[in-house]
Amino acid sequence: MEKLIKNKAHLIALAFILLFGIYLRWYHVEYPVIGYHNWKAEHYLSEAKNFAREGFFKYGFFVPMRDTTESVDEESGGAHNDTFPTISIIVGFFFMLFGENLALARVINILFSIGTVAAFYFLIKKLFEKEILALLSALLMAINPMYVFFSHNVDVINPGVFFMVLGAYLYVSWHKRQTEIRTLYFAAFAVVMAIITKYTFVVIVFPILATFPYKKFMKKENFKQLAILGGIASIFPLWFTYSELYVKKYIFGRALSANVLDSYEITKLIDFSVISDVGFWNTMNYYLRDNFTIIGIWFSIIGMVLFIYLFFQNNEKFGYRFTLAYLASLILFVIVMGFKLSGHSYHQFPVGPLIIFMMAYFIYVIGFNLENLTKVKHFSYIFTIIMVFVAPLPSTSVYARSI
Repeated sequence: MEKLIKNKAHLIALAFILLFGIYLRWYHVEYPVIGYHNWKAEHYLSEAKNFAREGFFKYGFFVPMRDTTESVDEESGGAHNDTFPTISIIVGFFFMLFGENLALARVINILFSIGTVAAFYFLIKKLFEKEILALLSALLMAINPMYVFFSHNVDVINPGVFFMVLGAYLYVSWHKRQTEIRTLYFAAFAVVMAIITKYTFVVIVFPILATFPYKKFMKKENFKQLAILGGIASIFPLWFTYSELYVKKYIFGRALSANVLDSYEITKLIDFSVISDVGFWNTMNYYLRDNFTIIGIWFSIIGMVLFIYLFFQNNEKFGYRFTLAYLASLILFVIVMGFKLSGHSYHQFPVGPLIIFMMAYFIYVIGFNLENLTKVKHFSYIFTIIMVFVAPLPSTSVYARSI
């Protein structure tokens, strides 16, 4: 028994982390839908309710119908074009089985959030093969204020981040061996599901493209595999075109500009005017404090500096190359998402795993080096525990809201 516990200690630790994460997310699970972000949840709750009552195809192929409207040119009934309504479909399906229940809808989102924590653990472990780093990353995500708060909101961001992290893990798992092609197919499907659920999760594509073994698929015998991957990837443009062109124009007859994709032009996406405004950074200061705490952000920044420094000593390692590409994509993400980021804190969901990992990386590197200096056995574990308990404390904005 003792040997079994020792061999499975990491899985036991992960189980405790996941259970603690569920405990943190369980609060207010039956509370009514009140407040701005819960009003946003009403958007998806009403879609789920209408899917359950009217089926998934009454207004088109998974065209959602909500009980709220956001603009005067929308259909009065609430049917609208949107990103793929993943959470509304899943919650609607369970409403069909068990009846309409707010707690049930929130539990589904909590499970997606906890699933993200588990997938994040396996991703970091696969990338760096460091058990303590993987467990620390999972723990920090389990207790992260942003992921805890929004986990029980019925929203597309919860399945979106789950599919993003799961897709990254499956891709990394395949890349390590490059033998089981089905793993890559599942990875591609998970990433596509993340993107069509909320387009900003496309950020995970950058590290995948930066590390993809292109030469392998340039061989004639692998053309079929490449074609299958292309077919899976085509789900995104197919849904985007269907939603933005067909649903918007031909089903609802809404007026379109000369170019329906005008807002997606590169010149419109890359706009430095927002991030060059001091007001943007003042707003981001408060959002980052809320989402990651002040000390957490400083840990992450120092972690990024350490990571870049150590990258040049480990640039042949896949984990470092993959993560550096993810880090580089953060710059483009901030530029493109500037306007959205300044409006709501939950828009940081796609880059949250990166920020959290850099916190863990800082704690891990410092703890590991202190252990080498002090020669104290397991000092890195002691340091890690201390830092984890210190990091969440100085969230003054959270204190202010609770008074």
